[in-house]
Amino acid sequence: MKISLPGTVRVGPFRHTHGLLGEIPPELGELSSLELLNLRHNNLLGEIPPELGELSNLMRLDLSYNYLSGEIPPVLGELSSLEELNLFYNELSGEVPPEMGDLSSLVTLVLSANYLSGEIPASFPALDGLDTLRFGDNQGLCAPNTSTFTSWFEGMSWSSGPWC
Repeated sequence: MKISLPGTVRVGPFRHTHGLLGEIPPELGELSSLELLNLRHNNLLGEIPPELGELSNLMRLDLSYNYLSGEIPPVLGELSSLEELNLFYNELSGEVPPEMGDLSSLVTLVLSANYLSGEIPASFPALDGLDTLRFGDNQGLCAPNTSTFTSWFEGMSWSSGPWC
C-alpha cells in the first residue's frame, strides 16, 4: 500500500476519545510529510512500529496514555526534526536506546510511567536543546550521578527522575 499526501500533514489529536483500538499501523511510516502524530489517550497496544523512524519531517510524536509494549525502537533516534516525544504511561520496557541521543532538535522528552530500566544513555548530555526530561516511575531507569549529568540537568527548565 502506498500513501502519498502533498504538503504539511498533521494527524491528531484525538482528544480523550479513546476511540482507536489495536496496533499502530506500520504504514504510517510512509507519510513522509507528517509533522505531528498525536495518538494519546487511546487503546493502542503492541510495539511501536520501527517504520515511524522513517518520518523525516516529524516534529511531535505523542503516544502517551496507551498500552504500548516492547522496547523503544532505536530507529526513532533518526528523527532529526523531532522536537517533542511523549511516551508517558505505556508498558514500554528495556533500556532507552543510545540512538535517542542523536535527536538534536529535541526539546521535550517524557518517558515516565513505563517499565524502562537501566541508565539514561551517556549520549544524552549532547542534547543541548533539551529543556524537559521526565523519566520517573519506571522499573529502575535512572540518570548517572556524574558531574556531566548534574550540570546538564541544571540547564533544564524541568527534569524529574531518580539518580543511579
